[in-house]
Amino acid sequence: MAQPEGKGGSIFEINKNSYRLRQLTNGTYNYVTGNAKNDGWMESEFVKGLNLPNLVEIRTSEKNYDLLLNNNYLMSFNEPEYTSGNIGFVIGPASKGKADFLYLFTISKEKNNSTNEAG
Repeated sequence: MAQPEGKGGSIFEINKNSYRLRQLTNGTYNYVTGNAKNDGWMESEFVKGLNLPNLVEIRTSEKNYDLLLNNNYLMSFNEPEYTSGNIGFVIGPASKGKADFLYLFTISKEKNNSTNEAG
């Protein structure tokens, strides 16, 4: 989720056989995965090779997020500060990538509007 004016966001990236999650806070990136020595990158057998499609799923509820890659669970994280935001794709200038589709599903919370009237 990205916050207005670049104030914050969660960025999930895939590169060759690795992935990383970074948190943008007031223009500064912090690694959620890995460390500064490996620039946050985590090797994973779930990342498909170059020119092969990867299915990325982000499931969220109550400010908790689950990341899945190609139907395999990678990790969970939470972000208690964000109340709303945007979602999108970024493909950098030196990157090769494309997005074939984006599905966005929501679960509506039904309100119990029934009334009990005495006659």
